[in-house]
This record gives sequence, structure tokens and C-alpha cells, in this order.
Amino acid sequence: MVKPKQITADVLLIDYQAICRMLGIGSNHFFGMRQTGRFPIKSIRLGRSVRYNRRQVEAWIEAGCPVDWRER
Repeated sequence: MVKPKQITADVLLIDYQAICRMLGIGSNHFFGMRQTGRFPIKSIRLGRSVRYNRRQVEAWIEAGCPVDWRER
């Protein structure tokens, strides 16, 4: 069994798996949220990898995960 990676303060970009751990949801739920627009953070493509800005995700979670969230 592979241990999940720890998110440290110096990590700027995170993958969907880290977001799922932060929210306590499964990957299917995450992709459903993203597809229906309930996950408003824009992705960043790095080649074939998709990442998200950790600070934006944390700010969104601290704001209560609103659907109409805009980065301030």
C-alpha cells in the first residue's frame, strides 16, 4: 500500500488526489464537482499533468466551498 503524499508549506501546485484528501471526498465526487462547475478553481496543465494552485484551493475551502467563488 502506498502512503498518500503529505502537503507541505512549500508545495505550490497540488493534484486532484491531494484536493480529495483535503475535502475528505472520493475522486468520483471530485470529478463530478468539476464537471458540473461546483469546483471553481481553474486547473493548470503541465504537459500531461493537471495541477491546481494550493493557495486558491485552501482559500476556497476556508470560504466554505462556495460555488460562485472568485479569487480575490
